Amino acid sequence: MIDTVLWDVDGTLLDFDAAERAAIRTLFTEFGLGECTDEMLARYHEINVGFWQRLEKGELSRPEVLLGRFEQFFGEYGIDPKTAPAFNERYQLTLGDTIVFHDDSIDIVKALKGKVRQYAVSNGTVAAQTKKLRLSGLGELMDGVFLSEELGVEKPDTAFFEKVFSRIRLRGLSTVMIVGDSLTSDMRGGINAGIKTCWYNPEKKPLPSDLRIDHVISDLNEVLPLLGAENTVRAVIFDLDGTMTDTEKYFQKAWAEAGERSGFELDREKTLALRSLGMPFADEQLKAWFGDACRPAEIKALAHSIFNSIAAEHGVYLKPGAKELLAWLKAKGVIIALATAGTTDRAEKQLRETGVMGYFDKIISANMVARGKPAPDTYLHACSVLGVRPEEAVAVEDSPNGVKSAYAAGCRVIMVPDQTAPDGEIKPMLYACVDSLGDIIGLV
Repeated sequence: MIDTVLWDVDGTLLDFDAAERAAIRTLFTEFGLGECTDEMLARYHEINVGFWQRLEKGELSRPEVLLGRFEQFFGEYGIDPKTAPAFNERYQLTLGDTIVFHDDSIDIVKALKGKVRQYAVSNGTVAAQTKKLRLSGLGELMDGVFLSEELGVEKPDTAFFEKVFSRIRLRGLSTVMIVGDSLTSDMRGGINAGIKTCWYNPEKKPLPSDLRIDHVISDLNEVLPLLGAENTVRAVIFDLDGTMTDTEKYFQKAWAEAGERSGFELDREKTLALRSLGMPFADEQLKAWFGDACRPAEIKALAHSIFNSIAAEHGVYLKPGAKELLAWLKAKGVIIALATAGTTDRAEKQLRETGVMGYFDKIISANMVARGKPAPDTYLHACSVLGVRPEEAVAVEDSPNGVKSAYAAGCRVIMVPDQTAPDGEIKPMLYACVDSLGDIIGLV
């Protein structure tokens, strides 16, 4: 299953040649260098490609490439090579002024948003790429951007990909595919890194015999079927408290009061850590905090009793967008299930009270597995009961423990934060993070 796509930018998502031509012609006018003819542009392009290929081979440094290409180009056409530093500085910024998408790439990236994780990986300069990604709108659609100038190493070096992988937490190399137009940086880099490769080859050049390339496409839209068959969503599995119902805030109060009555201080940091924490982890955590004097079973029973009292007094309500999302999923024929750290009886009671019980095909509760969240058992059992593979299921969670459980099981995870936003540990596990359940409509 491919769950992570690494997109090259220049020459793949964006038409670099068009931006290059526009930038150089603009700067020739700005610097008073006369006309830049088509012949001159073609020659510069040839020089530039050669310099970047030497960089990829480790023969030149980045500064040598950035200045050397213009020094050689200017020298061949009788322009003072000393113009190169100032020209290059302006070129980096001007290069981002012209945005031309290849094959409606912006729509392709939008279509994949929330279905796979997408990262831009580029050898381009920070100045140029930052501007391009911002003006094109691609930057905000990506789950991250990795630029060789910032990482300190270029594609196709394996170290480039190792640095990327260390920051995005992979399930395995087989789940990653790079899509790019360059054989020397993108395809060679992907092969070196041990990931799947997709060569964007719009000119339909011959396939080189010395490279093992998994897929060859001439139109970026061909990426969609490569991923579509492997990313069909057959089931959506919801957490209950804080995700489907607005009841996590009740548990926060209940845990704090139960701790106080039992002689232990459960401050906000501790009550947040207990969210969706199943057996045996909740007992272990309470013991770790308070030692042998703590009786986890009694504290938990008291907390649930207090929760029931609060819920009875204030009522149980759905989170915004819940009914709309459930109706949309049902209309699509998607299996709908609940995976809760609580009991089946309480889950059924809350779903009946809120009028959505009829939408759910199955309820999976903590007492059905040996280890609750954050272990993967709850979601693995849910998938088994539903008859789907984990990669065919999307989990919807509000808490870190729930996210960890679903991610470890191999499900795609959409987080709808309730008490806290995802931190640096949780973000790489997510396919999407949305403000409300209604925002999930169209993502799966």
